[in-house]
Amino acid sequence: MIHQYDIAIPSGASLTTGERRLLLATLQDALRTLLGVRYGSRHTKHQREDLDWLRSDDQDDPFTFLRICDALGIDAEWLRSRVLRARGETRDVGPGISVRVDRDPQWRQ
Repeated sequence: MIHQYDIAIPSGASLTTGERRLLLATLQDALRTLLGVRYGSRHTKHQREDLDWLRSDDQDDPFTFLRICDALGIDAEWLRSRVLRARGETRDVGPGISVRVDRDPQWRQ
């Protein structure tokens, strides 16, 4: 099954096409794992690892969530909050992440 994400890669980035593809593939794999509906202990382990990766503010490695988003021109905080909201985890957002709640009458605290 193919998922659609409204993420645009800026054309003026200094990355080569191959580098952008690798970074985007890494990000897409994590998003599919976090937002996909699969069961089993192996998938649960991957979800836990990818969730830790998504929530991390580490920038030491070139393949950290923040570094990948920066290289692709993606607002990391925006994407992080959308993924956590889609997973139903907006209440469990860690420090450094601001979540804006729309004034929706169906939203409950």
